[in-house]
Amino acid sequence: EARRWLSRAWALAPTSMYNANAELVVLDIEGDSEAIWRRYAELRQTPGLVPHLVDREYLQNYFVDTLRAPDRMRLVAERLVDPRASDEGALNRVIGKAQRATLLQRLGQRDEARALAEQAKAELATLTMTPRAGQDAAILAVQLELLLGNDAAARTALAELMKSPPTDFLWPVEGGRVEVYADARAGLPEAAFALVERAMDRFSPAQFSMALNGVEFDGLREHPRYKALHARYQAWRSAQGAEKP
Repeated sequence: EARRWLSRAWALAPTSMYNANAELVVLDIEGDSEAIWRRYAELRQTPGLVPHLVDREYLQNYFVDTLRAPDRMRLVAERLVDPRASDEGALNRVIGKAQRATLLQRLGQRDEARALAEQAKAELATLTMTPRAGQDAAILAVQLELLLGNDAAARTALAELMKSPPTDFLWPVEGGRVEVYADARAGLPEAAFALVERAMDRFSPAQFSMALNGVEFDGLREHPRYKALHARYQAWRSAQGAEKP
């Protein structure tokens, strides 16, 4: 149904970044990270669409957390250097630096990653934000502590976040996704799975895609909780007539 409406939307507005964002969500919940990469490359070459705006939609959401191939990580890390890819405020610029630091760390460029994470942490400390943006900033701070190797501080911060979860109904599938990855990376799989399950219960089993595609879950595929949620997701896809990913 979403694809049918997207087809109409693209016909009406072939250069709309709103359409690009909506399509990214659809591709993500279909659980096919290769399809996301192909579409990202296509949209950057689409006449009328501005490449750095495509970067912002894809790279500032959750696409970075699905990248595994070194050549793709290097390419995205280079594109994250462009400040225009984070041109919607100071917090987004810090997010872009944190994402680039994450990719550099995965690529083994640890000194460069650490320097960038320290820079992002210092910038984050200077920002004044609304309560809603403050929730995003708190999770970003956890990510930066993890990048800097401060695992104990990250776990303490995550525990504080769990004491008063955001009341925003959409949070489990927006900001919550970032916390899911932070939990997994911090060695708190039960907390990560609890958030994934909350998203599945509140919206649809399709939201399991954040665990299916996320790099941080690569070491958790044999975890009993992962297997149980994956089985629920596969049963849902089967009921929809979709192939099992």
